[in-house]
Amino acid sequence: MASESEVGWYGAAYRFFDVLMFLPSIITTALFPVLSRLWIQDEKMLGSTTNRCLDFVIFAAVPAGVCTFAYAEQIIQFFFGLKEYGPSVIILRIFSFGVLMLYVDMILGTMLFASDRQRQWTVVAFIALVLNPLLNYLLIPISESRMGNAGIEVVVMIAALRIMPAHVLGTSWIASTARAAGAGMLMAIAIIMENRASMPWLPAGIIAIGLYIAALLAMRAFQPAELAFIQGFFSSRNLKTIFLTQREVSA
Repeated sequence: MASESEVGWYGAAYRFFDVLMFLPSIITTALFPVLSRLWIQDEKMLGSTTNRCLDFVIFAAVPAGVCTFAYAEQIIQFFFGLKEYGPSVIILRIFSFGVLMLYVDMILGTMLFASDRQRQWTVVAFIALVLNPLLNYLLIPISESRMGNAGIEVVVMIAALRIMPAHVLGTSWIASTARAAGAGMLMAIAIIMENRASMPWLPAGIIAIGLYIAALLAMRAFQPAELAFIQGFFSSRNLKTIFLTQREVSA
């Protein structure tokens, strides 16, 4: 349905997009046995754990999506080169809109499996399996860039929310999304100003992410226990222990 060059441009953008999935993949791997145990033992803690994990991936997905959209050209240039893969930039920017939805879908899917909703979730996956190639068949001739993926994630997310046990998922994720959106807007404004000042993209991105985190802290997006954990994890003593352990394992 498309030329070899166009498939290559799509593949280059999708490779980087796939890299962005490492964070929710790690979280869901660690989360599944915990949620499965809580489903049987403590439903109240189950809801609290699910909501906090959902909050976390929302907070992580917004800067990932914003930076991917803003620095798509620089990312493609760094990894593949704009001369051969220039059209991959617009494809990567399209993918960036699906980051938040995919992050959320992975957490919701894990929760559904842990709460014995795997049959319903399998039906949703089958519908997406049918819908995805259908949308691709309709959209590829028009756009030649497969813009159907983000739409599929919306369908999956709505279905997941519909079949989620009513007592598990609260409303805190709505407030978290609002906070992340506000901090993300500040981040986007900072990136625009940095681009106008012709700042190098890597330090500009680091500064923008720092502003995003500062905005979340100002909005009290994190609980005191979470801040204490982060502070302890990144303490010099803990990092030294981690690196010494890794060195011993390598030896």
